[in-house]
This record gives sequence, C-alpha cells and structure tokens, in this order.
Amino acid sequence: MHVTDMLDPAFAYERRRPASDDGPSRDNIQRDRYRVVWDVAIDGRLSREDPSPVWTQAREARWQEFALTFSMLGDGCRRAFEAWFENDHPSHAAMAAFAITPAGEDSRGDRGRCPLCRFPVTRLDTRANRMSAAASAEIRDHHPSWTIDQGLCAQCLDLYESLVVRIGRKDDPIHGEDGSTTTQGVRCVRETLPEARSGVGGHS
Repeated sequence: MHVTDMLDPAFAYERRRPASDDGPSRDNIQRDRYRVVWDVAIDGRLSREDPSPVWTQAREARWQEFALTFSMLGDGCRRAFEAWFENDHPSHAAMAAFAITPAGEDSRGDRGRCPLCRFPVTRLDTRANRMSAAASAEIRDHHPSWTIDQGLCAQCLDLYESLVVRIGRKDDPIHGEDGSTTTQGVRCVRETLPEARSGVGGHS
C-alpha cells in the first residue's frame, strides 16, 4: 500500500523533504517518525478491508512501536495513535508535519533533544524507577532546574549512573588519600559527561 499512496494524487507524496537545521541526526529521527506513522495508517486501512483476527495482533505491534517513537506525547500518545490508525485519508504533508512536531508535543521545550546534553534523540527516558536516587541528585546538582518529567537520553542516564558508582568506590582515583571524594577528582569525571564535552549546560 505504500506504492498505492505514493501514486495517489490526493496523498501528494514528495520524495525529498526539507533538511533539518539540526543536521543529519535530526533528519534521521524525523524520517523514522514518518515511517512509523505511515505504517500505522496503512495497517489501519488494511485492517478495515480485512477484519481478520491477525490484525488485532498487528494493531498491538504498531501501537507498541508508535508508543516508543512518540513517547514525548505522554497521555496523548494513545489518542494520536488511534487517530492515525483510523485515518482513511492520510496525506504526505500531514504525516511529515506530525513527524517534525508531533501534535500535542510539549511546547515549553524541545522534547526531541536531551535537556542535559542537548543532542537530538528519538525518545527521552522519563522512567524515574530506572534511575538511582544518587544519580538523580547528581544531575540536579549539575542542572538545578532539571526534573524527571523533562526526561533524559539513555546515554546521559548511563553516564550519570556510572559517575555515582565511581564516587561510591573508595579505591577510585577521584578519592583522596583519606578516602574522601576530592573536588578535582569529581570535576575530572564530570568532564566526561556529554554536556561538558559539548559545552552546553555545565556549571562551574
């Protein structure tokens, strides 16, 4: 059905899309979002043409992928999925616009970027249960205005967890001779964090 859409004048498919100002990484994110939305819209139409039980499983699989790709939509994610799945007349322009700025996306900040390292990401991790209290405290020390609701990328989560593990190890070079954590030692570790390397978001 992809080809059918591409040949449909009403769908108005365009192979070339405007490049993002944020570079190739952002382009790849938007391309992946577009693919997911298109697949949802196609499976929705096919399921209405053939009400076979197999489409119940297909619908759930599409929902799982959509939910991961558009996790920034929060409580509105399911409504957005249903709207695309039930859409009998999707268009290239509408899907491209949704891929760039998903409907209902938090307008208070760029939910397509990690608030810590500011690199473009497909999705942010807002699951507080994945983060230790020590890592959360270390992030807030480094970024006082940050909250778990803002999320963070998987790389930053791993790096901060690694940092608190090192702080907790008495044999780590970040500790002084008496076993206490040295300011210089912690600073050296913090310099490995992505926001420090990119020159964004660090504090003195």
